[in-house]
Amino acid sequence: MDFVIYIVGRIIEEYRDNKRELNDSIAIALGTSGKAVLYIGLTLIVSLAFWAMSKLMFQALMGLLLAIVLIINMIGALFIVPSFIALFKPKFITSKR
Repeated sequence: MDFVIYIVGRIIEEYRDNKRELNDSIAIALGTSGKAVLYIGLTLIVSLAFWAMSKLMFQALMGLLLAIVLIINMIGALFIVPSFIALFKPKFITSKR
């Protein structure tokens, strides 16, 4: 799952359709889609914790590594990408208003 698509799509929707400022659009997007990303991510991580408790070494390691990748992806989508959007104001978001 790529959580960034949900967040960026929502930022674009708020910025273009509702004519809000970029920082307000980011805050609203994180309040709506950000909650969904958090809930989905935590649900998947909890389910992977059970896979990580497998008696088979390979299965346990893959469950653990997949959970780590999912945590990094979730943190990036919720904190890093919105920060970069606010800082750099990319044209694919701010154009066509």
